[in-house]
Amino acid sequence: MAHSDFFLNMLLEGSVLSFDELYLSLHSVDPAKNGIGEITIVRRPIHFKNEHGGRGSNDALIEFDGMPKAKVTHFGIWDALRRGQFLFGGALVAPVEVEV
Repeated sequence: MAHSDFFLNMLLEGSVLSFDELYLSLHSVDPAKNGIGEITIVRRPIHFKNEHGGRGSNDALIEFDGMPKAKVTHFGIWDALRRGQFLFGGALVAPVEVEV
């Protein structure tokens, strides 16, 4: 099903971009629908900007200091720094091995 850029931008503006701030988490497994497999409870704030075609992108480098040794395979987006509601997640392009 094809969607116009206008429609996709409307969806993006009414969903992800409607939050003042969102938070990024890192996961060792697919977070599914509830954010399982979060590696650390230390989330980082992110700020999405709207790009054409209903795509959003973060506008800053995000660093996770003090990570435990882990294999990061997925990311998650939350509405709060701690606890909160899991909104969505996805797979990284390639897994990242974190060495301590």
